[in-house]
Amino acid sequence: MNDIKDNDYAHPDVLEEEYPGYEDEFGMPDEPKIMSASDFDILLEFCAIKGAADITLQTEMPVYAFIQGRNLRVTKRSLTANEVDAITNYIYGSNGTSQIRKGDEIDTRHVVVRRERNEVGSMMVVSKLGFRVNITGCWSNGDENGLQITARSIKALPPSLDDMGIEQSIIDNLYPEQGLVCVCGPTGSGKSTLLAGGMRKLIENPDSNKKIITYESPIEYVFDDIRRSSTIVSQHEIPRHLPSFARGVRNALRRAPKVILVGETRDMETAQAALEASQTGHVVYTTVHSKSVANTISRLSNLFLPSERMTKVFELSESFRLIIVQRLFRRADGKGLIALREFLVFDQAVRDQLLVATSVREAEHILTKLVERYGQSMLSSAQKAFDKGLISSDIMVVIENESKSNLIEDLGLNF
Repeated sequence: MNDIKDNDYAHPDVLEEEYPGYEDEFGMPDEPKIMSASDFDILLEFCAIKGAADITLQTEMPVYAFIQGRNLRVTKRSLTANEVDAITNYIYGSNGTSQIRKGDEIDTRHVVVRRERNEVGSMMVVSKLGFRVNITGCWSNGDENGLQITARSIKALPPSLDDMGIEQSIIDNLYPEQGLVCVCGPTGSGKSTLLAGGMRKLIENPDSNKKIITYESPIEYVFDDIRRSSTIVSQHEIPRHLPSFARGVRNALRRAPKVILVGETRDMETAQAALEASQTGHVVYTTVHSKSVANTISRLSNLFLPSERMTKVFELSESFRLIIVQRLFRRADGKGLIALREFLVFDQAVRDQLLVATSVREAEHILTKLVERYGQSMLSSAQKAFDKGLISSDIMVVIENESKSNLIEDLGLNF
């Protein structure tokens, strides 16, 4: 039985008995005896070709890939601690493992670049594969210093706004001269993808003449291969290049950008820095984990001390130019997901109406009404999709119930 380990053509039943979860079709060809950095890139490329949604490497465990709805074993043997440590340092740099040992995690982007020689003998890039990578310490098979590496395949270029079906009203108001643009929603709702698509359109515009600086954690999409004529782009990963988003915004203000993209606003320091930048002639794009346009103003203002919150409500009201809330739902035909969006454009009329608020809760209530009057609510977006047969009645009922729940809250406030 032992000689089966070197026999790629063993009977499937024997392979399954010796290596549970292993299928020859999805096994790494020419599996190396020691997984080097170059072998790791070959592994990622192979899994991407097989359609893997994610790939998992863990200390003293075989490599698994999630393919066609199943976790499939890609290697016959388990990876040693030394191999996983070396791959970690290859991905993130020589201090990768030491950062994990301190109790931190690593979120980063890894690119597999394939180069070939052209007719004159020069090495040319022929393909790039991008992966979002998380590395976290764990207990693994008796090793308290184990590591788990999760790599998710991402497209080299962000999709265009047209490909994403972005509403024309959003596109028309996505590029103000200054102010704050927020893209909101739960984790995994495509916020970063929407923002990256917005940056792509800006970069491709030959008359843009913008200097764009981004701070992301991690960098999901890179803009290197986007054809440009007048746009300068500099992307930075937090905390690889700078320790925090707040430090990133402060850094940007010394570099004369027109556009600043902040991957996420989740603390008071970042919110304050983004506000200051948006008030001094810059347009700041950021994401917020909020469930509605109205909820966004309370989520951001509540990052500050209670004594400052109403002041921040008014500052945010003056800075906002556009808030988009995006959520993903399963399509009625079962073929993937569809994005539904709530949004509100903040013109002077909208901002003026927020000035009468006497509390954060009242500002949230006013915004709910303004979305219904001047913008697009999530319920309205869902109704349009349902009328086109794009979402099921079950999804429609869920969104209707959420809308009713919000209405009850408003009635309670009025009472």
